[in-house]
This record gives sequence, C-alpha cells and structure tokens, in this order.
Amino acid sequence: MTLDAAFDGKNLGLDVNAELADAGTFRLATKGIVIDGSPLEMSSWKRASGRAKFDARFDMEKNAALVPEELVPFSELRGAGRVSGTVRRDSAEVPPELAVHLDTRGLVVALGGGGRASS
Repeated sequence: MTLDAAFDGKNLGLDVNAELADAGTFRLATKGIVIDGSPLEMSSWKRASGRAKFDARFDMEKNAALVPEELVPFSELRGAGRVSGTVRRDSAEVPPELAVHLDTRGLVVALGGGGRASS
C-alpha cells in the first residue's frame, strides 16, 4: 500500500493505492479538498468542498473466502467486480454529489444454504 497525504491546516490531499494480495485493488485520489479544522473532527467536514475519485477492483471468490463460511449465503460466487466513482462538492453552499459505477465480468452467483460448495 502507498499513501501520500498532505494537510496545511485547511487543504487536504490524499492519494492511496492498495493491493489486496491477489483479491483486488483500491485507489483513492483527492483534488482541491478544503476543510474547516482538523481532519479528525467530524465538524470540520460539514462545510468541506473538493473532489475525490475512487476505484476498487476485486475477485469475488477470493474475497468471499475471507468471510467465515457460515456467514456466506452463496454456494458459489465467482467473477470480477469493479466499483468506481466520484464524490464532489463545489462549495460549502451546495450539497455533495456522488456518481457510482458498478460492473462485473464472469459473474456467477448460486444461492445456497449457508456455506460455499466444495471445490
């Protein structure tokens, strides 16, 4: 994982790249984020403005294997997924906007009674 962060008391910049072994990747990049106080205080974010883009790609079978078997409601889950989008707020006077895109490739979902099928 790589993390580049900068904060000068008002302007916040983040660039995060994470590899989840062979189960997926995550990327977050911000541009022009302006907050009103400490990034650790929720009140600082009430009037925040700027833009963030995110992109996550994942292998559904490998991620499902990370969940205890008795909590997985599928007997089979395979394929690749991607979630990407943008969060933006042009100024503190307007509401935030969110755009999200989700797509899959080779998706296989089989409902089953609590647990994955044996390979």
